[in-house]
Amino acid sequence: SYSVLTSPPPPSHTERGGDSVGKKKKMVGNKSINELTMEDLIEAGLNLEEAKTLFKAVSDIVGLCGGHPPEVWREVVARRLLRPDQPYSLHQLIYYSIYSAWDSTLRGPPLYWFPSPYESRHTNLGRIMETHGPRLLGKPYKDPISSFSLFQKFSAHNPEVSAPNTCFIITWANG
Repeated sequence: SYSVLTSPPPPSHTERGGDSVGKKKKMVGNKSINELTMEDLIEAGLNLEEAKTLFKAVSDIVGLCGGHPPEVWREVVARRLLRPDQPYSLHQLIYYSIYSAWDSTLRGPPLYWFPSPYESRHTNLGRIMETHGPRLLGKPYKDPISSFSLFQKFSAHNPEVSAPNTCFIITWANG
């Protein structure tokens, strides 16, 4: 499978405000994706032609997705606009610009990886959901991706029924 980022961005780089209760945590970024320029892309390591191509593609995606950060990032990843041979600083610039206004206290950590249906069934959580989801949720259970919120809600409201590890994984996955 292809992954743009090999691990989540470190919290010290993605959040401001520390871990104090009541402080708002937002993604760090000097510019939003709408404010990003070709010069920014060149400073991050692209040549002029690469910058023009990426700038146009990202601008098109922002328009297509209405600026909705997870959808913009998902499309950037799906189109493989960022490659492993490009500077990591470019990956960070695009990611942090997309999520520049993301409030993690309200929305949880920003998404950076979107598993395929096949991949989702083969993660630890996916295997738990495939094994127990149909029995616990009945007909509403579809697959690990589309049923995640339903499975999480069920686990939170029925800890005595859910496997202890399932509750831990679902709580952890949502921050």
